[in-house]
Amino acid sequence: MNQAMIVLLHWISRYWEMRKILFPVGCKELANNLLKENGLTYRVVCEAETAGRCDWRQKTIYLSYGEDKKYLAAVFQAAHETGHAIRGPSLLTRILPVFWGLYMLWLLLCFAVGFVWDEAAWLVIALPMAALFGIRTVDSWLDELGATRFARTVLERLTPGKTEKLAIRIHFAAYCLTHIVLPVSFSLALLICGRIFWQLGVNWSD
Repeated sequence: MNQAMIVLLHWISRYWEMRKILFPVGCKELANNLLKENGLTYRVVCEAETAGRCDWRQKTIYLSYGEDKKYLAAVFQAAHETGHAIRGPSLLTRILPVFWGLYMLWLLLCFAVGFVWDEAAWLVIALPMAALFGIRTVDSWLDELGATRFARTVLERLTPGKTEKLAIRIHFAAYCLTHIVLPVSFSLALLICGRIFWQLGVNWSD
């Protein structure tokens, strides 16, 4: 499902790029303008080896496109990541090391439970972690959708054309779908890891 969403987003980006829909500014210039408007002094790195992201600690925005690219995918990413910078990290993002520390301890607990207790016990310890993942997923949704909504608003201000506005809305919808599905899938994968650790404990106890 994740891969299908990514392919869909890429296909839409390529389709609108082929239609030669260009915006008045390149992605780096747009990011810098938005940062300046909001009094932020972030560094913008283009053609980064990583995917587009905002690093609050290093005050750096990474874009995966060339700085002069003006088509939809590039400027949308620039506006989206700048939106993250302007909004700032959410509370759970600020304490992410604590979250991962709790998760590592939980994996060890799953392993230990496999030695001494039955499957019902694993389900009991899985419920609090599932709740924590649920909170983290909702937090991620609010953060990503807020930045995506910011990007849509910014780009719609840049162009009066109906075709461009339609392209922005389609891209917005694809971004939203992607950022809804990915956190859920990621959380499920991490919970499955706990189940695997429990099963290892069971096997070793035998």
